[in-house]
Amino acid sequence: MSRPCLVWTGATNDKGYGQRRVDGRVQYVHRLAWEEEHGPIPDGMKVLHHCDNPPCYEVTHLFLGTTADNQADMAAKGRSTKGRFKDHCPRDHPYDETNTYVWKGRRYCRACRREADRRWREKR
Repeated sequence: MSRPCLVWTGATNDKGYGQRRVDGRVQYVHRLAWEEEHGPIPDGMKVLHHCDNPPCYEVTHLFLGTTADNQADMAAKGRSTKGRFKDHCPRDHPYDETNTYVWKGRRYCRACRREADRRWREKR
């Protein structure tokens, strides 16, 4: 994995994965990159990241696996949240008193919200 991450700077979901609209449907950018390079993704398979960077769509950082493979990869890298409390958002901002707000019982990152608001204002 000698190439650096190709980080999607467009729209992302709440977990940081790049998204774009194709034929009227919102699709994940890393999946589109995989399909462009390797063809269709087989049923039951997911496109996973070696780099653990959700907005990355560098095809050399991607690999196919099942949900179980993804869970095992996360556990092996110490990124599984099972049994522990996440202390950073998907974009690695801290969930601390000044950067966190709660809405409908869920924690959100203020830094990510500001960035999303800024992108929204730029489009208007």
